[in-house]
Amino acid sequence: MQTWSPFVASSAARAPTEVALCRTFRALAVRTESWLTESRRLCLVPTETAITDLNLFELATRHPNNIRVQRFTAPVEAENGGDWEWVIGTWSVGWIRTRVQAKKLDDRGTTYPYLDHRPSATAPLQVETFLGRAGTLPAIYCFYNGRPVDPEPVPWAPSCDPTADIHGCSIAAAKQIRALVANHDKSLASIARLSVPWSDLVCCASDPAAALARIQDVLESLGTSRRQVDAQPPDWGVSLLERANAAEFASVEGLDGVMLIDLVDEHRRG
Repeated sequence: MQTWSPFVASSAARAPTEVALCRTFRALAVRTESWLTESRRLCLVPTETAITDLNLFELATRHPNNIRVQRFTAPVEAENGGDWEWVIGTWSVGWIRTRVQAKKLDDRGTTYPYLDHRPSATAPLQVETFLGRAGTLPAIYCFYNGRPVDPEPVPWAPSCDPTADIHGCSIAAAKQIRALVANHDKSLASIARLSVPWSDLVCCASDPAAALARIQDVLESLGTSRRQVDAQPPDWGVSLLERANAAEFASVEGLDGVMLIDLVDEHRRG
């Protein structure tokens, strides 16, 4: 089991085979941890939406040739329980789609208070709706974490790179989280055991084909069904690659937004 490392020390960690996307995902995880830890003192803790927007803004601006992001104007999270769809891949190898929802650790660093959210008293749990609308796509939570006030070690699941404990942004399978929520368990200690750094999605691979296989392995290890590799991205992904307006897909997908990560040239640039 891995334990929490101070975010300053973590920022120096480097993967054995590191590409630019890997560095960025790690840097944003370090920054997210810093925000949520240091902002407590000022009582200016950022919201989940603010963290999502800023992290995706950084990804898109640091990697304009590889990452396309489209936020839609009328979020429907209360309806579908899902925030975003991400698709990762390249034309030469294929694409993997996932549904993603963000949740933020509380200010003491002990629990995720809104994991058992219901849009109304008679509505199903948001996690149930999230999984239902995801269908066959892997549904994962992206957790935003500050360091716990309690200094006790946090038992994170093993990462693809055992030298890096960077958990400011971590991911876990919604199916596994649903089981915890059913038992009224929303604690960091329990969820950490099911979570890996979000950088595991783009680190620890030597080329795009290996990167997609790595993503499949990560999603499967978290507890999702092994996701097939699609020959092409969804329609909205094609639209983003062509730099067209993807807003027309908002009503079809029913999402807050979408992100496409094109791995082409990433492993050559490094």
